[in-house]
Amino acid sequence: MLNTIKRKIITLVKYILDGILFILLLPYTILALLIIRILAPFIIIRLGWIVSWRIGHYAGNIDMYLCEQSNNLVKTLDIWCERTVTCNTQLTIVFKRVINIFPKFLVYPVYILNNFIPGGDKHNITLPACNDRDVNNLISNVCSSSNVWLTKDEEEKGRRGLIKLGINPKDKFVCLIVRDSAYLDKQKQENHSGVDWSYHDYRDTEIDDYKLAAQYLVEQGYYVIRMGATVNKPFACDSDKIIDYAYENMRTDFMDIYLGSKCHFCISTSTGYDAVPSLFRRPLVVVNNPHIEYIYSFFPKTITIFKKVFNIDTREYLSIKNILDSGVGRFDRTNQFVESKLKLIDNTPEEIRDAVVEMVLKLDKEWSDQWYDDNVKDRVDQFYSASQLNGKILSRFGTKFIKENIYLISK
Repeated sequence: MLNTIKRKIITLVKYILDGILFILLLPYTILALLIIRILAPFIIIRLGWIVSWRIGHYAGNIDMYLCEQSNNLVKTLDIWCERTVTCNTQLTIVFKRVINIFPKFLVYPVYILNNFIPGGDKHNITLPACNDRDVNNLISNVCSSSNVWLTKDEEEKGRRGLIKLGINPKDKFVCLIVRDSAYLDKQKQENHSGVDWSYHDYRDTEIDDYKLAAQYLVEQGYYVIRMGATVNKPFACDSDKIIDYAYENMRTDFMDIYLGSKCHFCISTSTGYDAVPSLFRRPLVVVNNPHIEYIYSFFPKTITIFKKVFNIDTREYLSIKNILDSGVGRFDRTNQFVESKLKLIDNTPEEIRDAVVEMVLKLDKEWSDQWYDDNVKDRVDQFYSASQLNGKILSRFGTKFIKENIYLISK
């Protein structure tokens, strides 16, 4: 009860302070908007705000915006602001090299006033067609190289950071990001939020299930770096080459971005951080993905395996076609699965390892896709052909995962 009252008071004070600031800045706001409207015949100035509090949408949405801009013949002067304190200061530094990010107090009041006055639509930044999803396959067509970069000084700083972690900069390393509830719970506490984030629990997985894959990578000469801004428990492994960067208080905003930009590939559970290696066009192994329609279809160097969907009433597993046709592939809340009497079954440690093995062999050019091409690809293309969340399917499901669960591609 006391926490609820405290949260409401903090929210009220915030709104009051924002209102006072808006009134104090009103003369500037009116003048700025007047200039924007007057200049419209010569140059369209557009305003917008960034989802800067969640790294997945911050990196992913802006990446898609940049891809769409590179494919857009109509040029505008776009000015952004961050609605909240950024989730990663280094990501903001990187994005400031390619987009105009100004302080919120200079941009947001003008953005608000612009939307109160008729004719303001053309001065709003057009957001990506599907947020962070490349439904038009722009990454493969016009943005195969990263839209952003690190400076020479940052590259050197990153190399020093690797040495501090005990990694020779010449050695290969893999980033591992496994979702649990810790990050959102911490945000809730710090922001005095009333949101019950437990509706995301269906996305969580157990970090210990990744030991087998990590041990395999060590045997192949890789380092494994467990990522995360905050996590619930340690990744206890008996190897100096498995680094619990998230739990051991080693992480920094800078190294989060540097590691994501330089990893040989990233193992993810379809959670926010994997947008960083994607931003830098690093390969992904996505495991325990609960969003069967929201696959990373637009990244060619991606292997996906997902949580299996078990129907409690019929005692049967759903095929990919069943999942997509029924709408289950778009479920994004725990209660949706519960109410539909469906149970998500996590990938086994062996399934996770096998997907990682496939990626290692692919990158070493020791893997043949022939079986997948002959038996899976056309069916997957057909299953997803009506999906508005995907363009051409460029990524692949794990080959051994499909072979051992062949019902998944049944019609």
